[in-house]
Amino acid sequence: MTDKMEPGAGYAARVLHWITAVLVLGMIVVGFIIANEWGGARQERLYNLHKWTGAVLIPIAAMSHHFVRRDRVLVRMITG
Repeated sequence: MTDKMEPGAGYAARVLHWITAVLVLGMIVVGFIIANEWGGARQERLYNLHKWTGAVLIPIAAMSHHFVRRDRVLVRMITG
């Protein structure tokens, strides 16, 4: 796949890959903190961060599978 990429696209792909990995790991940490908080404004802010990060990452990952990897993950997500 990298043979067909424009120069610099491989670097961009690696950077985006690691950004995604850090965001996913961050979601796990934030989810753990939310589960162990006892309410309050901090828990609500963390929950909103967790929710919106997931709302952005899941469609990006699904579209990546559909358009880049060309597998049926997006179709399975839509049809169940």
